[in-house]
Amino acid sequence: MIEIDQLSFDYRTFSKEPGLKGALQDIFHRKYQLVPALKDLNLTIKDGEIIGLIGPNGAGKTTLTKLLTGIIQPTSGSVKVAGLIPGSHQKKLLRQIGVMFGQKSQLSWNLPAVDTLNMLAAIYQLKPDRYQARLRELCDLLDIVEIVKTPVRKLSLGQRMRCELACSLIHEPSYLFLDEPTIGLDLLTQEKIYNFLKTENRLHQTTII
Repeated sequence: MIEIDQLSFDYRTFSKEPGLKGALQDIFHRKYQLVPALKDLNLTIKDGEIIGLIGPNGAGKTTLTKLLTGIIQPTSGSVKVAGLIPGSHQKKLLRQIGVMFGQKSQLSWNLPAVDTLNMLAAIYQLKPDRYQARLRELCDLLDIVEIVKTPVRKLSLGQRMRCELACSLIHEPSYLFLDEPTIGLDLLTQEKIYNFLKTENRLHQTTII
């Protein structure tokens, strides 16, 4: 279960006047300011649910994803994933979560996706037989059997996104966090990815945000 209680997060930024005068003032008297990204958010997500976060740019969707995965820490309030505080129990929690940022790739540009998958299997210390079974399952469901051994640079955007999903799910996480997973994709490819996520949820009860 994911439990969010009175969660707030402020980004610390600064403003600078233009020109040389502004640059000099910035060096000695930088003006910082806090920009709220989330304020007093309360949310409970039960295990096995699929939740969609909808909002305009700047609404805090990516910020919430980073808070849930422990990349950043709250300004105030609390968040727990599977009873653990993200950022405080990294090893135990990281085995239970998968993350995919649509605009940031974990694939190596000049290597085939299977090399990244093999590396992740080693990082998560997956048993060889279980890893191979999971790899076959994901390749079949995502229709990447024919492309998983092709250098990433030669793949289309949709093909890369499907390989990214395989990387995020190879260790069978209980929680999957997706930030704009279908950005830039055509409607048909988007539909295929959403159908895959529904199948993953049905087969493994994966909680998907």
